[in-house]
Amino acid sequence: MTFTQLVTESRRLVKATEVAYPISEVTDSLNRALDSAVSLIRQAEGRWQWQDTNDSTAPYSSTTTITSGTNQIVIDPTYERVQRVAIKAPGATYFTKLIPFDVADPKCLDMYNTAQTGVPTHYDKMGKYFILYPTPNYTQANSFQVFYEQGPSYFTTADTTKAPGIEPLFHRYLSLSAAYDYAMINLTKVAGTIRQEMALMEKKIQDFYAHRDKDDKPQMRVRTQSFR
Repeated sequence: MTFTQLVTESRRLVKATEVAYPISEVTDSLNRALDSAVSLIRQAEGRWQWQDTNDSTAPYSSTTTITSGTNQIVIDPTYERVQRVAIKAPGATYFTKLIPFDVADPKCLDMYNTAQTGVPTHYDKMGKYFILYPTPNYTQANSFQVFYEQGPSYFTTADTTKAPGIEPLFHRYLSLSAAYDYAMINLTKVAGTIRQEMALMEKKIQDFYAHRDKDDKPQMRVRTQSFR
């Protein structure tokens, strides 16, 4: 469904006119619904990660400069989820994957010691920063790499033919959600019915995205261990 079709259906479900349910309000509701849909998808997805179909860049990755004596790198706010972090050693032509650590692990407390310098081997995500260990002792451009997942491509009031970047089977979830926003305030008697329809579709969304990568299922293997 296109944005125009979603707007039309959102109003039709609650019998609202353009005056009663202005385009700006419908747009806001559709974008909130898109956030909800993506959240459901993220919870359910397996090894086949979701990406908005309106985006043409895959996979998402970015590189930045490593600066000697600086162990903090700002996390871009567009990174919805970090998949992997890697680094280039001085003069290297390839990236090496960094190992994540966390302050909650007592064994990692020494990794916040900025006096330790060298080529980073580990990283932590703390607030808005990547924390590198050891602290880099070299400066080199395009040597810190992040693979990440990004959020949805939102609608504007000027959109017409743009479609949501999720599976077309579930586009109607957005119009149901936008209709529900209107009904909660103006048609409380039907709001419950719309919410029930949304709940049914939420389950279908998660079932679909949880099982769509049937060609890539992790296999359990029995590990043998010698006690001699």
